[in-house]
Amino acid sequence: MCDRGRYVTMSPILHYIQGYNNPGMCDRGGYVTMSPILHYIQGYNNPGMCDRGDYVTMSPILHYIQGYNNPGMCDYESDTALSAIFKGIITQECVTMSPILHYIQGYNNPGMCDRGGYVTLSPILHYIQGYNNPGMCDRGGYVTMSPILHYIQGYNNPGMCDRGGFVTMSPILHYIQGYNNPGMCDRGGYVTLSPILHYIQGYNNPGMCDRGG
Repeated sequence: MCDRGRYVTMSPILHYIQGYNNPGMCDRGGYVTMSPILHYIQGYNNPGMCDRGDYVTMSPILHYIQGYNNPGMCDYESDTALSAIFKGIITQECVTMSPILHYIQGYNNPGMCDRGGYVTLSPILHYIQGYNNPGMCDRGGYVTMSPILHYIQGYNNPGMCDRGGFVTMSPILHYIQGYNNPGMCDRGGYVTLSPILHYIQGYNNPGMCDRGG
């Protein structure tokens, strides 16, 4: 469930994902990972369990991150199954992953990556927010993936990124790429981070936010 009623944030000190209601705690000593069975983010007290097949989306009601395979909460149309009923609840701050193009987009414009609400990372509170607050994008702590524990952490620990194919942040170009192909990015639909505007976009179309790949 991860922080019901509040979005998740990034610890500015330890650089792990935590619930915003309990800043500085985050699972009490357990880094978070993705369960391959239940497809939710959990504490890394269960080693080896990490979302190998399913992208995650955000619940429009409880605002927690979950997997696509949980029917009734989200679906493969990059929107929630409840959207027809609760249209007013889905906001620009709720982000999901396109199952086809595999880029991060907003709920409000499925398939287009939510032009009115690109997501970025707040440099102060370290949580994902809409790009309506330009210039706020965690310039001091880009995130990467631990190669051992497979959790997301700040890029202040360079060299730690998932050897198995998860994404990391380029220390030079500051975009998200697959670590197996450093310097290339979005072979299979990975997303990049604009070094100027600091929002998530596709590397094939710099400045356009990944409309085609």
